[in-house]
Amino acid sequence: MFGIGMPELMIIFAIALIVIGPAKLPELARSLGKTLNEFKRATDDFKWKIEEDSRAHEEKERIAKEAAAREEQLKAEAARLAAIVTTDPAATETVHPSLTPPEPVATGAAAPPVELSLDDKLRLAGITPLQVEQPASPAMSPPVEMCATPAQQVEKSAV
Repeated sequence: MFGIGMPELMIIFAIALIVIGPAKLPELARSLGKTLNEFKRATDDFKWKIEEDSRAHEEKERIAKEAAAREEQLKAEAARLAAIVTTDPAATETVHPSLTPPEPVATGAAAPPVELSLDDKLRLAGITPLQVEQPASPAMSPPVEMCATPAQQVEKSAV
């Protein structure tokens, strides 16, 4: 990088040993190593952040391009369907089955209205009717008085 080889490093080490002294040289080398390690870590973090920002920017661009392409496809499809519907109403059968007009009701005698039972009306409303068993004969079941709470029903039945 700087053109410093092994002989040059040995000369620099010898000069540092003479100038700084043998007692302080290990401490200086340790602090220099820590400083270089922190510098390397900071540059790696900076590189990672730049690369991450670049990837995020590329991803946003890719998503925007895909969205624009999909929007163009949808516009083209909507224009094609509008052209089919406005030019040929009979062609709606080929577009989608739900776009076909309903079958005309046969003219003639109207069907008589159907009378629904209460259970059928409840089922149509989404309510499940209660299944109540009727006693075989009224003489077999004891008379029950309707009370506000179950505790009052127990008190009445005990009397």
